[in-house]
Amino acid sequence: GKKPHAAARPLPPAPKLNRALRGGLGPNKASGHKGGISRQGSSGDNGPRYARSIEATISRCSIAAFPRPRARCRSTWNKELPMRTFIALDLPPGFADDAAALARRLSASMEGRFLPRDTYHLTLAFLGDVDEAQLAAAADALEAACAGASPVPLRSDGLGKFGRATDATLWLGIAAAPELEQPAARLRDELRARDVPFDAKPFKAHLTLARRARIPHVGLPHLAFPQDDEAYDVTLYKATLDRAGAAYKPLHTVRLGTIAAERS
Repeated sequence: GKKPHAAARPLPPAPKLNRALRGGLGPNKASGHKGGISRQGSSGDNGPRYARSIEATISRCSIAAFPRPRARCRSTWNKELPMRTFIALDLPPGFADDAAALARRLSASMEGRFLPRDTYHLTLAFLGDVDEAQLAAAADALEAACAGASPVPLRSDGLGKFGRATDATLWLGIAAAPELEQPAARLRDELRARDVPFDAKPFKAHLTLARRARIPHVGLPHLAFPQDDEAYDVTLYKATLDRAGAAYKPLHTVRLGTIAAERS
């Protein structure tokens, strides 16, 4: 006769989150700075800022208010569809270099797929798949939204994550500023007025550092955050994804603080 099936092995218990990650993380009371950022070793307000652990930098809002998108949102990426596009604030080279150095330091303390420096950007609006007419309308919306806008101040605001600590998207937060929030809101209004579809989730200024990251339960090494800087360019990008990773092609760029725009 047939041999009876062996009893299935029980799955191992899921790793427990420490108290800080379970309850969300707020300001570090010891440092007196929001998000646990201290200014040890800095020379003035524009000096490097440091964080001592993931508990001191993962913000409360990143755990609950901004959940990771469901997998079905990513399932159409490789299908034969029109252009997949987004509009983003381009980072100045110095800020991007500092962010890459921060990512390298983090990669020595946790597993994850850390993104190449040349893919860094701050998304203002994700359009998804658009046709040629919608693409032209999106470029017009970008021009209108950025008309008269000032350069955007960039100031690090700690680390955050989307999703579970065992499979997270890890990001560097950017502090809110009128020069950033107002053009982002106006851009969405201009896209909506032109019937250009976009992801309407609340805007959260961040720079993605890693995907599928496993946030450790122990403290991280001493971390230096990027120096404060300013961003001047906003670009409409076409995105493609293959086995080598994501590639972004600039389609239309507006220089903040000027009337003229550069096309590519």
